[in-house]
Amino acid sequence: MDLVVFNDNTRAIRLYRKLGFESILIPELEAQLESERTPSGRRRVVMRKRLKGGA
Repeated sequence: MDLVVFNDNTRAIRLYRKLGFESILIPELEAQLESERTPSGRRRVVMRKRLKGGA
């Protein structure tokens, strides 16, 4: 399961890590995520959790 979260949303990132998510890079998405960077420098990052029984 993948999700995206703003890189400065530390409370959410901490919660997701506690729930087993890890930050990852998906090369195909990096250009889009970088182009969405806000003037203040905020950008979204991808986090992933492997589900039991999933591929």
